[in-house]
Amino acid sequence: MTRLARTLLHCCVLVSVAGATPVAGFTPVAGPRTWSFPRDHGAHPGFQTEWWYWTGHLEAAGHRYGYEIVFFRRAPDQPTDLGHGFAGWKPAEFFPAHVALTDIDAGSFHHEQRIRRDIGGMAGSDSTDLRVWCGDWRAERRGEAFILTAGSDDWRLDLEMTPDKPPVRHGEDGLSRKGPLDGQASYYYSLPRLTTQGSLTRGERTTPVTGQSWMDHEFFSSDLDTTLAGWDWFSLQLDDRSELMLYRLRSRSGPASDWISGTWIDADGDTRPLRREEIVIEATGSWTSPSTGTTYPAQWTIQVPPIDLSLTARPTVAAQELDTTGSTGVLYWEGSIEIAGQRAGRTLRGVGYAELTGYDGRTPMRGSSR
Repeated sequence: MTRLARTLLHCCVLVSVAGATPVAGFTPVAGPRTWSFPRDHGAHPGFQTEWWYWTGHLEAAGHRYGYEIVFFRRAPDQPTDLGHGFAGWKPAEFFPAHVALTDIDAGSFHHEQRIRRDIGGMAGSDSTDLRVWCGDWRAERRGEAFILTAGSDDWRLDLEMTPDKPPVRHGEDGLSRKGPLDGQASYYYSLPRLTTQGSLTRGERTTPVTGQSWMDHEFFSSDLDTTLAGWDWFSLQLDDRSELMLYRLRSRSGPASDWISGTWIDADGDTRPLRREEIVIEATGSWTSPSTGTTYPAQWTIQVPPIDLSLTARPTVAAQELDTTGSTGVLYWEGSIEIAGQRAGRTLRGVGYAELTGYDGRTPMRGSSR
């Protein structure tokens, strides 16, 4: 790795070093926001960090897959000495990106990563509507549809998805608090159910796919507090067309200090914010990565008593760990999960995604649940 590449990686590594204080020169998350769509699907360059996250489940000729596609936007907070001819130069924004494919029926997992700068068209974003790219990986909105393309030398996803429900703003009308202090928050919304179609190319073979996806979009200007060890995040899509988003920010001092929140979305798209005391998440199993030695939770019980909801969730494939040393510097588990349970006596099944960070002992920076 060249000195330039090492410096770019250092500038973009998502590790908490500064607590929750917003970086000078960037917009803090300080109060309620006036939302405007489709403009808010686009970039928010006044904030230091932003990401667009898609996860979902697809079927191709009876074969089941899960997928993740994420684009990050990170602005550096100070000039960096990049060597001869670059002294005092402030780099352009960084755009790391990750893509992962879980072959559920084959029990296999594949992922790729990259990082580009907003120079010479290598990467970038649009602040008027959704358009973000990193090399030839890209996501954009065309009419009512979202178009995504990402993959590897061996496989590629080309997807088109249409929202079945309007944007869901989490927390206090989109202000999602991640701690008790001012600034410990992000602006966060989801599109919790998107009808998805497109194709999966593996080698020389291209197969049509259909399924359901979930989109998350967050932006903020402060890192996680250094008292936090990481987070567990869940997006659940149930077969009665309801959805559930939950996150738990894990405190280094123990579960009593964890920060827990969520949102329940009913079949009609109506939402209910969920407080800590309304959510019970318990890990009931574990999996240890043979490549990194990191142990992650691998099965959960989830209860939300106020809506009479009781679920169990487990990975569809155990090994869904991403080592993103070459882009964001984070080791995390993010993967497809399957759900069973009941609500008000009615049997439910579903699918979802879970993201687990900080289990290797390093605190991710990402200043929210995601």
